[in-house]
Amino acid sequence: MIALRQQVFAGIDVSKVQLEVALSTGEGFAVVNDKGGIAELVRRLRTAAQKLVVPEASDYERAAWITLWEAGLAVARVNPRDSYHFAQARRRLAKTDRIDARGLCEFAARVQPAPNVPPEAANEELRALVDRRRQLVGMLVAERNRCQQNAQIYLQEH
Repeated sequence: MIALRQQVFAGIDVSKVQLEVALSTGEGFAVVNDKGGIAELVRRLRTAAQKLVVPEASDYERAAWITLWEAGLAVARVNPRDSYHFAQARRRLAKTDRIDARGLCEFAARVQPAPNVPPEAANEELRALVDRRRQLVGMLVAERNRCQQNAQIYLQEH
């Protein structure tokens, strides 16, 4: 008799420091959100006949997303609002990293969102530059507004 491997879904709650992982097999683990931790994550997920890995999009997941994709794993970054509404609909309102990872795992298994291809390095660099430009433009607008307010106050006083 041939043993069929069960399709395994993974949910990853992402923070700056840690990746909390929940598998549809019931297993859960955490790794550090750095190069070494992500390498361990890839190793552990490869052994589990992975069907789909679902982290929330937060910018802290980018390195893991790209590395998992390059390792041949299907990764679907999801909007945090989607997973939040999914949890609300299932009346799962408690909020810890472990519970969030479990909720993302359940979301992966039930919704099975389409995997997203990570951006190429050139696109990633362009995105970073556009983001920084947007920040600088916002800072300039804020400073101009402050200058105008200070000028109006000065004119009113004199």
